[in-house]
Parts: sequence; structure tokens; C-alpha cells
Amino acid sequence: MGVGPIPILAITHKRVALQQFDRTQMRAAIGVVLVLAVVVVGATRQSDVVTDWIEEKGYSPGKIVGATAGLFAGTFGGAVAVPGPPMIVYGVFMAAGGFWSDEKMKAVFTAFFGSLMLYRLGSLTYTGAVETPLLIEAAVAIPMVFLGAWVGVWIFDHVSERLFGWLVLALLTVNAFILLSTTIPEL
Repeated sequence: MGVGPIPILAITHKRVALQQFDRTQMRAAIGVVLVLAVVVVGATRQSDVVTDWIEEKGYSPGKIVGATAGLFAGTFGGAVAVPGPPMIVYGVFMAAGGFWSDEKMKAVFTAFFGSLMLYRLGSLTYTGAVETPLLIEAAVAIPMVFLGAWVGVWIFDHVSERLFGWLVLALLTVNAFILLSTTIPEL
């Protein structure tokens, strides 16, 4: 069974569309999308309109939605080394929409970002980019990653689900503004 002309056209169109943007424009676009996603997810958390609509329509995001988030994460990761936002927006939406518990969201993020780190290590090693300065930087950063993970687990275990959801949205907002602030002078 062949792929068919529509998916090929969509992939080709997306590839051509992405080639129209340089790194700075891609980072700015990701920042803008993150801001919009925070607004939508925040509105979902504050209002029952979206969750009522989801329940009324019987909407249940399938594997295609998750695969699409993964595709965008891979595209953004390959284009500008920022793969996280699509998966984070997907996970936060799934939790805010009541499809996932916060525990499941955390588990999915842990699996995604853990496998992503292994992939990056492998690809950097394969391309010869793993050199002494990078190893030294990693040796300094890795303990902080473990400390940050411990702090995150502690926060997750000691704050309410509602507050935790807002903390995630706040950090997404910070991420968006960092992306935007690092690209605006270059545009």
C-alpha cells in the first residue's frame, strides 16, 4: 500500500515552508506558538467551556495527535534544537483536558526527554561533536540536572495538582519569552 499523493504533498509543502525560515525566525515562531498555547491551555484550566465542549463532542485525542506532536518536536529539534515545546503543549493539553492525570503527564515527559537525551548523545557522538569542552560542560551540568529533577519531583509531590498545572504554564511562558527575547534583536 503506497503513501498516496496527499501526505507526500503535505510533507513536501511543510518541508518547503520550513526552508523559508532561518533559525531565528523558527525560534521566534516557536515562542509565539508557545504564548498562544499557554493562553489556550490557561483558558481551558480557568473555564469549563473547552472541557464541556470536549465532553459534549465525545472528543478523544488518538495516537495521531501524539504522533503529530512527536513529529513537530522532531522537526523543531532538527531545525533549531528546541524539540520540547510541542510535546509539552501536548502533555499539558492532555492533562488540562482531563485525558491524562498529572502523573501520566510526568511519566510521558520523563520517557520523551530521557529518550531524547540518548538520541542526542548518539547523534552528537556519531557526528564527532563530542569533544573535551562539551564533556567538561556536561560533567558540570549533569549534577544540576539531577538536582533539578529532585526539586521537580519534590514540587510535584508537595503542591496541589491545580498549582502544579499553573507552575507548568508559568514555566512554558518563561520558555516562550526566553525564545522571543533571544530572537528579537536578530530579526
